[in-house]
Amino acid sequence: MKKIFCLLATVLIGMMSWAQNKHKHTHPDAYVTIHSIPDSIDERFGLPVRLFEITVPEEYDERSYIDSSMAIKYDARIHGSHSFVFSMDEDWEHFRGCYFCNPSCKLIPGKTYTVEVFTVIEKVRISTKETLTFLHKHHLLLVGAPGLLLALDQHKEYLPRNCYINSLDEQENLWADDRNGVINYPWIFIRNEEYQPTEFGLYSMAEPIEKEYCILAFAEKK
Repeated sequence: MKKIFCLLATVLIGMMSWAQNKHKHTHPDAYVTIHSIPDSIDERFGLPVRLFEITVPEEYDERSYIDSSMAIKYDARIHGSHSFVFSMDEDWEHFRGCYFCNPSCKLIPGKTYTVEVFTVIEKVRISTKETLTFLHKHHLLLVGAPGLLLALDQHKEYLPRNCYINSLDEQENLWADDRNGVINYPWIFIRNEEYQPTEFGLYSMAEPIEKEYCILAFAEKK
């Protein structure tokens, strides 16, 4: 009888634990159980705060995808939608496939990738070079603007709010402004309030990454 009681207690505890985990995330099925970062990671980033997956469309092409995705957003804006804004009007002209269609790692049509979201801990400033070193060290993929837009278009609900979200790449694969030689990478900013627009902009690779920034890290799903 005692053994039966212990067994029932164990089952009950397990069910309670499962229920708690089930309701921890709004969409538990989108979170992966194993991520690519080992235990010994850069403490300035800590563990990822979000884990989810994206699947590349079968007809995917970097340049056309960026252009079509941004065209939809821009068209909605000029027709009165407040869903999207650009930090500067000229950013729209430069957030295009011709500038960001050659990432270091090209996403493969039909393939699924895991996406990990890292935040910079408070009171720390990290250079983009150090951030790239972190990504290289853990064999994460540099997919640039295409990966950023795919993550936004497929799973906006999993992206952090009130921070600048970016997907870095090597300098030679980014857009350099002809006017001043500044090398830029794109970012998005999603506010807490649903009625507030998602903002798009460009940021210089020379500027440090701080606590209000989030890094998207991509890896092939195993």
